Amino acid sequence: MKNIYEYIANKFRYYLVSEVKHMKQKKLKKLIWDISKQTKMPPVPNKNNMWENISYVIGNSNTDIQTKESSSYTFFEKLIMQFKINFRYTIAFLLTIILINPIYDKFNQNKIIKTNSGERLSFILPDNSKITLNAQSSISYKNTFNIKDRILELDGEAYFEIEKNPLPFIVQTDHGNIKVLGTKFNVMNRKNEFEVGVNEGQVEISNQIAIIQLKDKQCIMDLENFNDKNIINIPYPNYPGWINQKLYCNQKSLKTICLEIERLFNIKIKFSNPNLKNITVTGVIDISNLKTMLNTVSLLTQHKFKFEGGSYFII
Repeated sequence: MKNIYEYIANKFRYYLVSEVKHMKQKKLKKLIWDISKQTKMPPVPNKNNMWENISYVIGNSNTDIQTKESSSYTFFEKLIMQFKINFRYTIAFLLTIILINPIYDKFNQNKIIKTNSGERLSFILPDNSKITLNAQSSISYKNTFNIKDRILELDGEAYFEIEKNPLPFIVQTDHGNIKVLGTKFNVMNRKNEFEVGVNEGQVEISNQIAIIQLKDKQCIMDLENFNDKNIINIPYPNYPGWINQKLYCNQKSLKTICLEIERLFNIKIKFSNPNLKNITVTGVIDISNLKTMLNTVSLLTQHKFKFEGGSYFII
């Protein structure tokens, strides 16, 4: 019996040293305690029976002894082997997750390109399409762009010159999605403004209200009435105006114009009288520099700008 317990102790000690050598002492004690609780110890042997067993063992071959011992160790060996197998599978699973996770994140990352107030940026997409971002605008797309799709999100305003490609080019906005194959068009997607205009080709715009199509020299500028009846011809040449340093106004509110000035030149404009926000403006405003733009707005509205305390006031 002494040899049996020594064998078990050696087996268990070897496993602990090789597999859980880094475990804290408290966890190790808990492991030993849990295993010991599950172990059913044999009853105290009868002295006479033990002498009979010893005589039997002496009278049998070494093979029989080994078989006897093997059956005696089955519970412990199975327990240890099962624990080792589970431990190894767990480690393999965790390593797989650790290795795969960075690859998954890399392919699902979003690339973001944005402009601040007073900035304008032109760049080429992976499909060779050209985009020009207006001030305070951003575009984002996944690293899989031009591999399985050509989908991007727009916040703000951008002019698109789309390279022809079997994959549809889709611009996602808060107010609807624009789908094209190859064309030149402008999209404005701001909080209370939505506009799509096509210079070349054809686009499809869809949202929860309707699906409409725009062709060459057509645009839609109505956010609330989104249907075919609101499609109009682009009302001025060199569309969109901001690409050509112009702001075309057709009954545009002074509040909207001032928001555009703030975005373009990174300034703050305040109204001395809130009612001034509702003044409408019709005309063409040069946006090449701040001074020229403010002078033109003053002329069209008959209200002057005054610079005070870091802000411009309309008086």
